[in-house]
Amino acid sequence: MRLTAGADYGMTGQYVARITGRSAKFGYGREFIGRKGGKRNETTEATVIDAGLYETCDVDKKGKDSTYRVIMQTDGELRQSLPVSDEDAMQIASALDAGREIESIVRVYARPSTRDASKTVYDIEMLTEATSRAIVIEVARQALAALTEDEREVLLSELSATVQP
Repeated sequence: MRLTAGADYGMTGQYVARITGRSAKFGYGREFIGRKGGKRNETTEATVIDAGLYETCDVDKKGKDSTYRVIMQTDGELRQSLPVSDEDAMQIASALDAGREIESIVRVYARPSTRDASKTVYDIEMLTEATSRAIVIEVARQALAALTEDEREVLLSELSATVQP
């Protein structure tokens, strides 16, 4: 998946970054991933291969304009969400700071576009820790159901040996 940021003629400072958490000085912790290009370095492009929260920052005469998007695996492919609000982006960054993985913070889901019902867009749903736990339990339940009785007993005894204090 490719993300692009641009700058108007004569402007500079555009970037593409992966949000890694929060920063006291800059608001967000960023890992800059873009490569500048174009005749006058007016674009920055990055190829994204990992799930996460990403920021593209465009520059024009009015100043900088950041857009945040969640990129996650959905249906076996990386999908880009609709833009995420600054509030939601900060909430996600805070959860990343707490050590949570992006998959336990948000869920990306497909829905028909409100402008053109024949097109699909991807939106996000913020997950609470309780929702994340419920998802993990459901996935574990499905995995256990696929095992034989003997395999389940072995796996559960191994798990209880590693979980006990």
